[in-house]
Amino acid sequence: MSGRTELKRLQDICTHFGVADIYELHQLNLEHDQKLIKNCGFDPQNTALTNNQIKDKLASLSLINLPEAERKAVQNILWLWYHHATTVCIWQKRDLKQARIYCSTALSYLYEGHPNRITPVLCMLLNGEIDAARLWTAEKVNEIERPYAEHLLAEYEKGTFN
Repeated sequence: MSGRTELKRLQDICTHFGVADIYELHQLNLEHDQKLIKNCGFDPQNTALTNNQIKDKLASLSLINLPEAERKAVQNILWLWYHHATTVCIWQKRDLKQARIYCSTALSYLYEGHPNRITPVLCMLLNGEIDAARLWTAEKVNEIERPYAEHLLAEYEKGTFN
């Protein structure tokens, strides 16, 4: 598919959700996501949830055929969905096998320069790579995310990831 076709498909997705563009869709998704996370209502299997519908529609796009700005905006939405699906599988559903799958997919949406450093830590811990997770935390995680990364390392030590 051409870039023009994918941009048209992206615009159709935005129109479907009543927003003007991918940036408004990103904001709409973030509002739904944060409300669900706060209320423990994020459920990856519930197709009635707006954030799941947005994820499904965006996942059907050919990202390589989108301009860089739009591609990164779509990747951010998809990364966030898979990142939160990972955490729900770890702490609410206790389904570590599915968490590994979601985490791997979340990693695939992190583009070069993306500010998130927690998803790699989650994936390392889910795969038993504690030394790599410690090193990543020490070398790559900034002061803002470091307390959470250290919390994840402590959770690993308590057996949460196995």
